[in-house]
Amino acid sequence: MNELRDHLEIKDRKISVLQRKEIPEKHVIIKLEVGDRAEKENKEEKELHDRELAEYKMKIHTSESEVEMLQVWLDRSYAEKDKIEAKFEFSQSELGEMKAELDKSQGDQNIKYNDYNDTRQKITKIELEIE
Repeated sequence: MNELRDHLEIKDRKISVLQRKEIPEKHVIIKLEVGDRAEKENKEEKELHDRELAEYKMKIHTSESEVEMLQVWLDRSYAEKDKIEAKFEFSQSELGEMKAELDKSQGDQNIKYNDYNDTRQKITKIELEIE
């Protein structure tokens, strides 16, 4: 009986040893699974980050293109403004010259009209003297 008991104790110890070996192996498997899952999540996060970064770069590129187009439009607008200002200044100059000519013509007409009136008055006076 003692022999049987000893034999059972040896078997129990062997089972315990095997069970202890099995537990670390399960931990290793669980750790590997957790590690694989973490690696997969990191890879997915990196892919998401890369996509977001690519979208952001595309938005920056689009914005830079819009800024360039607006700059071209602004430059053209300033050039057009300068042309219009030059035309305006030229028109102002021409207007000033024409006003000066008009004033001179009106002055000449006034002189002629005054000369005409003076001459008419002299003729009228002479006619009255003749009669």
